[in-house]
Amino acid sequence: MTTTTAPSATIRLATRADVPTIVSLIREAADFEGHAHLATATPERMEAELFGPGAACECLIGEHDGQTVAFAIFFHNFSTFLCRKGLYLEDLFVRPAARGTGMGRRLLQALARIAVERACGRFEWGVLEWNVDAQAFYRRMGATILPDWRVCRVAGDALQSLGAGPASAGVRAATRADTAVIVALIRELAVYEKLEHLATATPERLETELFGDSPTCECLIGEQDGQPVGFALFFHNFSTYLCRKGLYLEDLFVRPAARGTGMGKLLLQRLAQVAVERGCGRFEWSVLDWNVDAQAFYKRMGATMLPDLRICRVTGDALQALGSASD
Repeated sequence: MTTTTAPSATIRLATRADVPTIVSLIREAADFEGHAHLATATPERMEAELFGPGAACECLIGEHDGQTVAFAIFFHNFSTFLCRKGLYLEDLFVRPAARGTGMGRRLLQALARIAVERACGRFEWGVLEWNVDAQAFYRRMGATILPDWRVCRVAGDALQSLGAGPASAGVRAATRADTAVIVALIRELAVYEKLEHLATATPERLETELFGDSPTCECLIGEQDGQPVGFALFFHNFSTYLCRKGLYLEDLFVRPAARGTGMGKLLLQRLAQVAVERGCGRFEWSVLDWNVDAQAFYKRMGATMLPDLRICRVTGDALQALGSASD
């Protein structure tokens, strides 16, 4: 990434020397959002997550007059329908004294520029429903706020409980030989969600994303009587406050004929097992507002719905415009 500057302002990638300051900014952000009790980040853990083997996230630093006043923590996610990696902004925070200077805008532009340079299909982040000032700002930057999606989360004892028990014989990790079947299942899912116009996955592209030199996601296959009847695409995300990687389920689908057989439950349980085995702090996914059957199922599985979190998205021409914007 090219460092961006404006009069008295600089945006750059974080270095190990920034870690104590990043942790301090995280605590300030937690206080601002009323979540101080959740902020357990330490310099040691943050350094490992940012710069250790298998780093879970990246960070931009915003400086004003030579002083660090802001940060943005981000990682790559994945879009099943686009069959492309995306960029997800986990947290952005600007110290109060530096607000109104354009620092937040510059950070978003720098992140969009990274997304474009890395050929990401979309740039996303979450915003709290009560934070109307932030929502208005994001819309001015070209973002669309998705009102129909709700985030589901399993953490703590609920995650340990869901992940307890032996792995199911009917669920396995996907192999290259499954690629064509996974694409067929993705298209069936798109039809079910009335989003078939968005499903552009091809076997060739999905094989690269799942099994190429730098995979962006993983996949589980659910089988009955030796036949694939479901899939779950997932990747690792990151929690700023927990300072730990998590597991994010991008899409889960079970063919209609296999519903009611427990396959969805088996897939979720296996994903929870993977999260526990890998030391993840939480297991998350999203559900459509209208899909009340899925919401009830997820609640029975121990998930908590986060009703006050909305997803912001920039894609297509809007992403290109935001990534090419200059001060």
